[in-house]
Amino acid sequence: MKILESKIITHVFVCATCTLEGNATPAKAGVGIEFRNKLKRMAAAKWNKSDVRISSSGCLGKCGKGINCVIYPEGQWISNLQAGDEHEVIKLIETIYLKRSAN
Repeated sequence: MKILESKIITHVFVCATCTLEGNATPAKAGVGIEFRNKLKRMAAAKWNKSDVRISSSGCLGKCGKGINCVIYPEGQWISNLQAGDEHEVIKLIETIYLKRSAN
């Protein structure tokens, strides 16, 4: 086993298996993947991939709360996300990124 040190400043995992929207109604197939893809494009336009990484994840265990993501290393969870919330998540990532990169 070899442990590698990551240089990634902020890593965001977006659930790609969401089955419910925040109001507990069935979500259309792929809603989490679509959200992640748009978020990834927006992040790529702003930051280097080695600084801010947007990844898909399997189930994050909060299915009844819509699209979910978690931001590391802070461990900050965001639930009830819907299409159109990507800009708000980018603003949050930027706040975290600026705080962490200043250290």
